[in-house]
Amino acid sequence: MYTFKIIMLGPRGSGKTVFLASMYHYLSIMGEYGFRLQVEGKDEDEASENQKRLHNYYTEVATGEEWLPGTRGITEWIFTCYVKAENGRDEYPACRFSYLDYDGLNTTEIGQYREESEEPETFAQKLTQADVLLGLLDGMKINDLMLGRNQKELNAWRTKDLANMLSYMQKHRGPIHFAISKWDILENQFNLGKIRHKLLEIPNFQKLVKDKNNSYCPVRLIPVSSVGKGFACPVLLANGDMEMKKFINNRSPEPFNVEMPLAFIDRDLVYSQINELIKDRDMLRIIRDEIKANPKYNWWDRAARFGAISTVAFREIFVVNPNTPVIDKIIKRGINVILHKTMEKETKAEQELKESKDKKTKSIEEKETQEIALDLMIKKFQALQESLKSKYPESDLSDQP
Repeated sequence: MYTFKIIMLGPRGSGKTVFLASMYHYLSIMGEYGFRLQVEGKDEDEASENQKRLHNYYTEVATGEEWLPGTRGITEWIFTCYVKAENGRDEYPACRFSYLDYDGLNTTEIGQYREESEEPETFAQKLTQADVLLGLLDGMKINDLMLGRNQKELNAWRTKDLANMLSYMQKHRGPIHFAISKWDILENQFNLGKIRHKLLEIPNFQKLVKDKNNSYCPVRLIPVSSVGKGFACPVLLANGDMEMKKFINNRSPEPFNVEMPLAFIDRDLVYSQINELIKDRDMLRIIRDEIKANPKYNWWDRAARFGAISTVAFREIFVVNPNTPVIDKIIKRGINVILHKTMEKETKAEQELKESKDKKTKSIEEKETQEIALDLMIKKFQALQESLKSKYPESDLSDQP
């Protein structure tokens, strides 16, 4: 099963872990769009532990007075995507998604990240292997950008965090998208069209979008909120900084658009996986149909069995000397041994042949099921894409000259 590698780029404190927890909470149950995520592990115990960790993260977001503490190090989360069958009852595993959670992104640290494994890869290497890059634009910074305030911090964001993000996106040959976080505090003041216009006034942002459009690589702006409306609000601190504070009103988070980034994986890549499944399935059919009996049961075994049966027939028809019981007993025993051994070999060969064919048939059925699941996933993701396009037509940056 193919694993689509998704990496969300964003500086420390931009909300990557909160987004991960909200996305999993929202998608861990089959929803209206007909797919869900199940977190995986090396075994059932680790998978169960990972599920608890993610739910604990979300519980901390939902009930804790403070936000989640910053992530330390790097963790790769693997999710299996299950899609609802057209009959409305069954569900099929379609693919896996990997999501990298880490403690920030800057030019001095990006090559130093290591996983706790026997053969660790640098974070920069993982970036080159990603299928999709998702840039997380902090809604607080976007708010400052739109209002033209906190210019010192804003300039630092533009020249360091944003510039670094755009640099790595420039190198990526697959789809790139931008998620605008904390949409709950932006939507009442600005529409996506105005934010898009302001972002495109940033020279490097504009150049990146233009280059990707020329390369027929889609770019989108996706408004998201890990907690939804009415759960938190920006508060002005004594030092002049703004910080998101939770309301103490027992209101539950209502994640908004957290499923959208998954819907914009490269459709061509999904189709290529379907084509690979079709090729593998057809090859397995050829192999299955050409499987022969086990060569251990060969022509010599057949000849021995034929000879034994012929001897029995000869004895029954042409009994030369019935007064030789010892010889007759030896002949009978020899014939029985030959018949038993050859029949045992033939039975074993037929059983092995059946098991081999059954195994290939099962693999073919699994390929067919996965092919159906990926096709269903494309349709369900297409419905999400159409929904975003309908609500936010400005999200598609492919029309930017």
